[in-house]
Amino acid sequence: MTKSLSFRVHFPTGTQAQKTMAKTTETTGKTTFSSQRGAVFCFAVSSAKIWLEQQATKQQWQCTVSSVSDFALKGVGMPHAVVMDYLAKSLGRTDSNRDSDFEVDLVTMSEGRMRLEFIMKFSLADIVWKPEYQFVLQPIEVTETQMLLAKLHDANDSLNRLQSIVPAWVVESNDPISQGQTETLQIVAVKGTKSWMFLCSLAKRVLENSGDNVETAKQWTTTATKKTTSVVSQYWSTVQDLAKQATGSVRQLLLEQYASKA
Repeated sequence: MTKSLSFRVHFPTGTQAQKTMAKTTETTGKTTFSSQRGAVFCFAVSSAKIWLEQQATKQQWQCTVSSVSDFALKGVGMPHAVVMDYLAKSLGRTDSNRDSDFEVDLVTMSEGRMRLEFIMKFSLADIVWKPEYQFVLQPIEVTETQMLLAKLHDANDSLNRLQSIVPAWVVESNDPISQGQTETLQIVAVKGTKSWMFLCSLAKRVLENSGDNVETAKQWTTTATKKTTSVVSQYWSTVQDLAKQATGSVRQLLLEQYASKA
């Protein structure tokens, strides 16, 4: 005869549960999903909202979560804060670091929607319990200017990463470049130039589309100039000429924008 085994997991209820829910804070980061091969997503999970952005296309989705019970397939009764905290924890792990206690995936639906599938696993002796949730994320309309600003932010992050790996001798040394350093310098210079030119081009498009973002664009392009000038234009006169042209174009647009506001 086969015995039917059951167990209960006790979680706080009432006022105690509300206090537990209030402990959930927003968690942000980047993640990938097995069903979205090659795509990187930015995410933000709070006690009441799930937000995703496809990093390359800048498409965005979000789901308002007033109660996780509304999205439960199995496991109704799990505390809201516990589910949201575990979801944030799972998204924050890379594929290689995700353990068998969580399963999370993003499935494409109709009408531009996305379904975030999340399974938790709890075991006691030989018994395994798998609370399962499916959050349907609705697409968010993103304006062209918002998309350009997001790409500007990514370009600036790219410059930050480039700056962090630039060898000290590139920036600090005034000595002639040795033969062994030439290849490294060329790689750094080419990457720096591409990032800078891309950023300047985006800044130009932002200024053309929205005068409200002049200060933001000006700040980012100024920062980019400081970070890349010592790496790029110090050594390559051709690059320096291109950089001056790009910067001049942005400055002219800035002057025109300010003149129109005066």
